[in-house]
Amino acid sequence: MFKIAIFFLFNLQLMPDLIDGRFITFQNDGYFYIIDEEDIYKTENGQTYSVFKHHINFPHFNFNFLSIDKKGYLISKGLGLVYTFNNNEISRIDNSFDHRNKYLSSLFAYQNRIFSFGGCGLFTDKNNIIYFDDDAKEWFEFNYSPTETQPLPRRSAISLVDESDLFILSGFRKIIDEQFNVSLEFLPDLWRLDLNSHIWEYRGETTISDLLEPNIDLRFVKIVPYKENHLFITNYSCLLIDIKNNLVQKFEGFNSAIMTGASTISYNPLSNQFMIISNNHVDGKKKPIFISEQEFLSGEVRDYELLRKTNNSYIFLIFFALIPFILFFIFQKNTKNVKDKILKNRDNIRQQLNLYENRILDELLENEDSILENPYILSFYEPNMSYESKTKKLRISLKKINKVVSNNIRVSKDVILKENSSYDKRIRIVRLK
Repeated sequence: MFKIAIFFLFNLQLMPDLIDGRFITFQNDGYFYIIDEEDIYKTENGQTYSVFKHHINFPHFNFNFLSIDKKGYLISKGLGLVYTFNNNEISRIDNSFDHRNKYLSSLFAYQNRIFSFGGCGLFTDKNNIIYFDDDAKEWFEFNYSPTETQPLPRRSAISLVDESDLFILSGFRKIIDEQFNVSLEFLPDLWRLDLNSHIWEYRGETTISDLLEPNIDLRFVKIVPYKENHLFITNYSCLLIDIKNNLVQKFEGFNSAIMTGASTISYNPLSNQFMIISNNHVDGKKKPIFISEQEFLSGEVRDYELLRKTNNSYIFLIFFALIPFILFFIFQKNTKNVKDKILKNRDNIRQQLNLYENRILDELLENEDSILENPYILSFYEPNMSYESKTKKLRISLKKINKVVSNNIRVSKDVILKENSSYDKRIRIVRLK
């Protein structure tokens, strides 16, 4: 008994006291790891620790961990810096610098490379993808096909790679209202990128926002890899997101009190435990807390479909019930104008257009005559651009708007026309049909 007590006391002393912002945590190969300024702490369940010295002078401790083919990488959260982590040894391998412009991006692995989608930095959200080249030891952009649709820029999205398909789900984007107030908007959508053709596909709106509390605070959101899926955790809710099976599970008995003061959460699939780094209010230090899967996710679990769907059988029945009305409306096409149809589908249309295209369409919808003069629209673009460049951009924007709107309201012809003004033939105008 004495030996056991000495052993327990010794390992209790090994438990690290962590200083906020001066440590890195992650799970790899069945073990939890904590790295501070001098040591690497390794534990399976928090009962015993192995401690190893490292000799890396980290510029900061803002790092994410990604495992690729049993090889670990520490990647700076703003991207740029890359370290390998193998056999409790840490080595820097990049020839880059600390980018600091891709915070809260979504890391994923494809063809044994590190990839990053989205993120935020330098006052903007991103929707691009960059990857780390092991040979050049630098970062490069993964260009998209010149397709008409791409996801909105965002941060803190969930990413999943299935063979050559990348799925990007939800996230947050910065929005500015008319009074210049800045806030974050939750995006409940799902996108698929074919990593071979580089083409995006919008998969639809999800049900996630229905299952969470309103006005989610990103500061308290945790996205935790969990059994080949992800847990989406807020201050009050916990959802399991299973993109492959179009499934969301809500843990009704989620122990939200555990989240108070939590800064990081990791899950170990071998021990079925969570490690939560939480604030100790007695001495102000951060402490690792280890909780079983059952205790953390206790209670009733309810299943929901991830994507919003309409029951096709109901559509079939409704269609036949409404045949007389459908035939009537075919002969009464003008009873509903184009503007009404666009407004009805505005949310879907908005997600497929960029900032300038949305502004053009909003102005047309808000204008009483649904007419905008060409010089006014050109003023939307950057003032340092040439007239020819603005004209070209406008032409591309109108083509994009027409395609997206036509697809959404299901018409075959362009709904936005460009022509001479009836009041002054020298002025070109844009109008809704």
